[in-house]
Amino acid sequence: MAAVNPNRKERILLDVLVTAVQKDALLSVIKALDIDVTERMLSEDEEDIALMAAMEEGLKSGIATEQEKNDFESFLSGK
Repeated sequence: MAAVNPNRKERILLDVLVTAVQKDALLSVIKALDIDVTERMLSEDEEDIALMAAMEEGLKSGIATEQEKNDFESFLSGK
């Protein structure tokens, strides 16, 4: 069995909604842990895609209903 390298880095993507104060605190903690961060704001289209993916996951896991998905799609399309 091969030894696991504890220093091997792995990329993860986080989508978090925070206040300005929480953002500053979170970035301070991340910096203290010597973690590289690339901040990026999503375009409206990218945000819609991410929200739709989250809704699909909610359906799969049983958190959201089909009606909630339909309501959400109507909201996104502005109807």
